[in-house]
Amino acid sequence: MENGAKMKILSWYTVSHFIRTLLLLTAIFFGMILLFDSIELLRRSSKHISVPFTTIIQMALLKLPATGQEVLPFTILFSTIMCFWSLTKKHELIIYRSSGLSAWQFILPVSLAGFAFGLIYLVIFNPISAVMTNKYERMESRYLGTEQKLVSISRNGLWLKQDQRNPVTKEQQNIIFHTQNIDLKNWRMDGITVLYTSNTHRFQKRIDAQSAVLKDGYWEIYEAYINTPTQRSVHQETYKLKTNLTKKEIIESFSDPRTISFWSLPDYIRLMENSGISSRAVRMHYYTLMIQPLFFAVIVILAASLCLRTSRMQNGLQLLVLTIFTAFFLFFISNLLRALGTSEQLPVILAAWAPSILTFLIAVNIIAITEDG
Repeated sequence: MENGAKMKILSWYTVSHFIRTLLLLTAIFFGMILLFDSIELLRRSSKHISVPFTTIIQMALLKLPATGQEVLPFTILFSTIMCFWSLTKKHELIIYRSSGLSAWQFILPVSLAGFAFGLIYLVIFNPISAVMTNKYERMESRYLGTEQKLVSISRNGLWLKQDQRNPVTKEQQNIIFHTQNIDLKNWRMDGITVLYTSNTHRFQKRIDAQSAVLKDGYWEIYEAYINTPTQRSVHQETYKLKTNLTKKEIIESFSDPRTISFWSLPDYIRLMENSGISSRAVRMHYYTLMIQPLFFAVIVILAASLCLRTSRMQNGLQLLVLTIFTAFFLFFISNLLRALGTSEQLPVILAAWAPSILTFLIAVNIIAITEDG
């Protein structure tokens, strides 16, 4: 049999073994997440009246893709470890070696499978996950009473919602601010429109103003023109609008990047920057998603290198300890660099790419040492 055909058969055998293990572990991990999320949602729903059990399960399923994405690197890691340890225990790696294959020749096909898995998840499942997460947040607000998002960004500008009681009628009313730009350093909005509507969305009042600044407990609106259905426009140089919003609430209310599809993130980042809002956290999320397929491929190489290192010792306990240590290492490094990137301590692209580069260098070093004896 020619070397090319032999390598093709062995590569396909190894990749198919890896894919079966990966799908099995993904199902197990996602099943555990679904169970724990369902229990947590049941606990939270016990404080509210008449939340159907089917609704709880639906919410847990909607939340599953976004939560599951966080554990995918560990799924890749453990799948690779199990795959290559199985090959080692069955002495199949010895057959690979005796066939003249180097470590890279049987690791790279599996690494490409890990890359393909990450690419499929990014291209197909991430947009689905964004839609499901968005729906989950709406259901969470409706059934569990969590705060709705106060801020929305679109091509038409920035929208800010505030709920309060009408001081005269004591009825609940909605106040919606619209501006093209917000200065978060000075908490100033220029060229604003303020719309007052009733709880039934009936128009009550409109304010067009030059600018507004958030003070402690109120908005100070400058050069305001006030319009109501019953009277003509009234001009006030300064108009004070009471608010229960805090600066922290507004910042935390920007859309969770997980609710936005990977393909829509560049437009969203552009809209944030055009509105004067820092997009570092969203850009960090975007670049992390972009590098994810490569990160999965590198994790495969690292996990395989650990198996090669321990295969000569035939020590399963040592491999287990190394796997757990590696999982904690990946988790710690990824989160540390993400935090540094978001807080402007590191360039965003470097913070997103560094875990993959560092993991690859460690894996290559281990393989080189193992291959040299």
